[in-house]
Amino acid sequence: MLSTPAEGVCTPPSPRLPRPQPNGASPVRRRGEEGAGCSPRRTSAPEPPDCAVAEKGGRTGQDAPVQRARDGQPLRVDDAGAELVDLLARSGLEASLSWTGGVWRVEPAEPGAGVRLDLADAELTGGEELVVVDPELVPFAALAITRADGSRQASDRTVSGRLRPLAGRTAATYPGLEVDGSPGGRLTGVHVVVTDRLLLEADVAAVGAALDALPLVLLGLVGEGRPTPREVLARGLDAVAADLATQLGAEVGVALLSLPAVEGADVALLPALLERAGAARTSRARALARTGPHSQGAVGPLDGGPTSATWDEVVDALERGADVPAGTASPAVVRELRRLHPARHARGAVILFTGLSGSGKSTVASGVVAALRAEGSRTVTVLDGDRVRTMLSSGLTFSREDRDLNVRRIGYVAAEVARHGGTAVCAPIAPYASTRAEVRRMVEEAGGVLVLVHVATPLEVCEARDRKGLYAKARRGEIPAFTGVSDPYEAPTDASLVLDTSRQGLEECVSAVMALLREEGLVLAPAPAP
Repeated sequence: MLSTPAEGVCTPPSPRLPRPQPNGASPVRRRGEEGAGCSPRRTSAPEPPDCAVAEKGGRTGQDAPVQRARDGQPLRVDDAGAELVDLLARSGLEASLSWTGGVWRVEPAEPGAGVRLDLADAELTGGEELVVVDPELVPFAALAITRADGSRQASDRTVSGRLRPLAGRTAATYPGLEVDGSPGGRLTGVHVVVTDRLLLEADVAAVGAALDALPLVLLGLVGEGRPTPREVLARGLDAVAADLATQLGAEVGVALLSLPAVEGADVALLPALLERAGAARTSRARALARTGPHSQGAVGPLDGGPTSATWDEVVDALERGADVPAGTASPAVVRELRRLHPARHARGAVILFTGLSGSGKSTVASGVVAALRAEGSRTVTVLDGDRVRTMLSSGLTFSREDRDLNVRRIGYVAAEVARHGGTAVCAPIAPYASTRAEVRRMVEEAGGVLVLVHVATPLEVCEARDRKGLYAKARRGEIPAFTGVSDPYEAPTDASLVLDTSRQGLEECVSAVMALLREEGLVLAPAPAP
């Protein structure tokens, strides 16, 4: 049952329940060589006070996944944290949430303990309520604190209490399908099959073999870290449900549950949520097992279903632009799979050049941009480090924190370019491995491919070039933290390609990058001459 909407929030249409269906209807080194209803809208809510930033991993400003709460200020969490807190607030389940080492973790709570928030490096007030806001600073939950551990000066701060939902979260994308974890309601007395991936024909056969007298609901898990976007999974499960209902004369429905794929979430929360929602029987498609070890043991798998090797074969065929073997999936599911896994030459890409100042990365990047535009199959956006600083990062200093933020901003914009099938060519220094890894994560989560090119021109060559006089200023102490002189450059160990412009000319470097792009399937090989 959906929670009662607050005043000013439109009521969603009735949930879609199972329904009866009639029968029938060299210097160049490659890696390894070395629904209906009113439109969803947000309720008006007062703008929350600013949050101070949790000092974690050098993150600053709005890039921090967890922010401090001080004296009347709210606690801001990232998307995964917001999904977890929102689910707990609406379901009334008890759990322990911790933010440590840059990741969320969920563990069962002691009965009667309520919700425990264990946030390293966060100063939490010991007042009556702690307001939690999402990444857009919308208040959506409040924790009535019953216990606070650790002093205000402690590096770790833990609070426990009872969560309650607040009006303000954006309405569900599919309000007729969403399950919010409320007791009883739409899953009462049904057989629930859980998945977070599209179902292949082997999955469908396994589901059909498990059918009994109970109505069936296909429950799709969506949210941060899940492999299938909400809208893709909703369409794909709808198609499978219709096929099952027609073929077997069964009652088959579809529902979605926002449960991020963070450590412990499936094990600690999923069985309790299904029990609380009244499910009579629960099982999961084998596809769910591919989300990682933390999903194992949460809900037992159905017998049969595709193996990991089958999934790998399907994805490999799609990314090569080949046909999916006949009988692997229904036409509707194949259509969704093609949207989810387009051929590599149609996927967005980010080519990230990294190297010391003066290494030649901007020059090589410009040559690659010209070659891509001449080739003509890709739209190209250039995000050169120096150009970006005049617009996207205007006002930032050259401190470590600001240089780090500059690269993350470039990575964010590049990932959005890739999300829409474009190609972003970036050439910042990007000296820190952790920041490059974060850029890779952003690109891959957007469905793009990251190509990391290390322009490994030696420091002495870069310093001898010194076209901008920066090395000379750094040697005189006028630039306090300059990469290669007074600040480290962490050479990548995961580069797709390594170049050295002191030993290779521009044409050779550009040719090496273009050859790599063709080898990776990101650029089609030129057609043979007639």
